[in-house]
Amino acid sequence: MARAARSTQLTAVKQTTGKPTIALDRPIAAAVESPRSPDSLEVGKRRRNVSDLGAEIARTVGFIGAALLCAAGASKLWRPAVTAKALSATRLPAGRAPIRVVAVAELVVGAGYFASPGIASAIALSVLYFLFTAFAVRVLRSAGSAVPCGCFGGADSQYSVSHVGFDAFVAAVVAAGTATGAPASLPALTASGVLYLGALALATYVAWLVLVDFGTILVLVRSTGGESRGAIT
Repeated sequence: MARAARSTQLTAVKQTTGKPTIALDRPIAAAVESPRSPDSLEVGKRRRNVSDLGAEIARTVGFIGAALLCAAGASKLWRPAVTAKALSATRLPAGRAPIRVVAVAELVVGAGYFASPGIASAIALSVLYFLFTAFAVRVLRSAGSAVPCGCFGGADSQYSVSHVGFDAFVAAVVAAGTATGAPASLPALTASGVLYLGALALATYVAWLVLVDFGTILVLVRSTGGESRGAIT
């Protein structure tokens, strides 16, 4: 009986070759071929939208980080003396050769991300910013915020928590973005592409201001507060 019932559920269909194949009965085929419910389609659409948004954020943050790397590398090659002070404060080699190595690495990684954004370039960018985060933490622990960062070759910016926060943010976001695949290239020079590039340039400038000016402002506020308390006492 069981065999007879099973045989009624399966139908042998002979192809032109004469070899039998097994076809599912109507209830099973209907279950397999039934369309997805509207709720499941909506959930899938939302997940894709969230994934696309995350990939876009990671790509934009990566381009901002890459642009700052190129600027920092060029500045260090031009004026390495300030960077040497930051290295000396952490008891690291502060000669021109190590600074040039760091500068070239920044230029290569930054330019490489722009030229060919992919998994490898994103990982390299993320690793470099993780190293910058560790270095900034070491500077703040060993010498405090009185050390000029020398990120862009200038002596007017000081190390602060903004360096740690920004470097860690770029490293984490770019690293997380690799989970969604390789980042996309810069958009074409269409209307939307030009708008994106303008917003990207503005965001990069704001990030540069945060790194260069926030630390200096923070040091000035602290010193002014210390002088005010001294005058009161």
